[in-house]
Amino acid sequence: MKTVLVPLSPTYAVSGNDNEFNMFDTSDLDITIKGEPREAELNVNDGTWHHVCATWSSSDGSWAFYDNGVRTAGGTGLKQGTTITAGGSLVLGQEQDAVGGGYDPTQSFVGNLADFNMWSRALSPTEIVDVQNGLQGNADVFSWDLTHVDIRGDARINCIVK
Repeated sequence: MKTVLVPLSPTYAVSGNDNEFNMFDTSDLDITIKGEPREAELNVNDGTWHHVCATWSSSDGSWAFYDNGVRTAGGTGLKQGTTITAGGSLVLGQEQDAVGGGYDPTQSFVGNLADFNMWSRALSPTEIVDVQNGLQGNADVFSWDLTHVDIRGDARINCIVK
């Protein structure tokens, strides 16, 4: 992600909980699971590219943030034993105050986002570096594939040839 203004990406909302999962505020990134936040004290709002990864494990409630492959924050006890509810709405670049809606224009992501992926398990530190270097296979929950993305609002797609 390369940001020039606040705030966030991604958000996942389900009926009854608009903060089932989200990563919020690129000036002091946090992760929220079922409405309970943890702060990373990580500022990625500097106009440069960052490979950001957040991990969470339901079994022990462990969570961590990585910036360019380096762990920057982490802990335990975050919603231990709970699961993310299926059937919700995943939105990149806009915080949801309702499933698939309730958008506040001041909470729109401004910047560039590439290669967003989501797995059903916490990746290991080695796997996170592999993803950063393009060596990890496709994610099993969401894999960056623009043929299945619904573009709304002022979002633009730029194709970059590597």
